[in-house]
Amino acid sequence: MLAPQEIQNFCQWLKLKTSISLNMDKAYLIESRLASVIKDNKFQSVQQLFDILLVQKNASAQIEKQVINVMTTNETSFFRDQHPFDTLQKVILPELIKLKQSVKTLNIWSAAASSGQEVYSLVMLIKEYFPQLASWKINITATDISSLILERAKSGIFNQFEVSRGLSPSFLTKYFQRPKQSPTSWQIRDDLRSMVQFQLLNLSSPLWPLSTQFDLVLIRNVLIYFEMEDKKKILDRIKKTMNPQGVLMLGSSETLNNVHSSFVAHKNAQTIYYKFA
Repeated sequence: MLAPQEIQNFCQWLKLKTSISLNMDKAYLIESRLASVIKDNKFQSVQQLFDILLVQKNASAQIEKQVINVMTTNETSFFRDQHPFDTLQKVILPELIKLKQSVKTLNIWSAAASSGQEVYSLVMLIKEYFPQLASWKINITATDISSLILERAKSGIFNQFEVSRGLSPSFLTKYFQRPKQSPTSWQIRDDLRSMVQFQLLNLSSPLWPLSTQFDLVLIRNVLIYFEMEDKKKILDRIKKTMNPQGVLMLGSSETLNNVHSSFVAHKNAQTIYYKFA
């Protein structure tokens, strides 16, 4: 069983590396997620891993990357919460299409994209409801801190349970196929998968390799894992990557009230989204 000081030291290390803030009551979560790292590296216990990681501080970059991979939350599903996607279809994307009509270019960023369900949901929505964009240049960037989860997202392969969460049977048969390498799974069509560029990105890093000015930024269900000061820093960086008339979408339980004065809330039905003040 982990001692309170060990938990505290690990939480401080994780915050230093990722800015993700874990509570002291997460001992079980920490142990369960680190189990695969311990097994893969033939450590005798989580204490041995902590000794290398936190005391001797001589863990390899590969081990550090493994720890970050398993500790980042990857809960996601297709068309998660549904209401935001309704607002994207009926309000946000039509408005952006009008604004960008002269240049016929749309730049979209899905931050903390996890295993890809969010960004592929957006791609399917564009394909299904906006055929006029077929002649446009659509640049979609999906980022995450976990290299492991990004590789999964790039593959576009999902098991039966994953496609049953939020994905309609009609969209499944229309936009997915059975991959040869995993015939019991489903893979999103190649033409949809090729619309997304995946990139490793640590939101807490001051250096972002993003030069695009985005018209739409989705950073949903992410900021809740950061403390206030880190949220403000991330939002400052997001502000610099957005077009002046761009749109920012957070998770349904997140708000920018009393967090950042540069953004003003707009409401459509049950969805809140943000534009520059």
